[in-house]
Amino acid sequence: MITAIVGELGTPSARLVSHHLTTRQRAEEREQAGHIRLFAQRRAAYTAINRASRQFSALLKDAPHRLRDGVYTDQERTALEEAHLDYRDRYAEAQMIVPPGLWRLPEPSTASWTRPTAS
Repeated sequence: MITAIVGELGTPSARLVSHHLTTRQRAEEREQAGHIRLFAQRRAAYTAINRASRQFSALLKDAPHRLRDGVYTDQERTALEEAHLDYRDRYAEAQMIVPPGLWRLPEPSTASWTRPTAS
């Protein structure tokens, strides 16, 4: 008799336990997928801001020498302005993704890199 009662109670409880374990496993898988997605977003943000920073820095370092030598063109000026805007955009994107404690980058200037006008 006891065996029959245990058998009858065991079948529904086995289904409940199995359902609980499956639900828990799916929740863990969703959480892990979320962590992987966030990691991919952070990595993309780090890569983009690093690339934009290097490009902007290279153009900015080259500009004074080319100005001094008198060979700085409007095309180079436009490229510098575009690199500056790209850096600002990547910085803003990274601010939304990167945890605040990891920021070590200087904030981009909001100044324009266009030619000063004569007063």
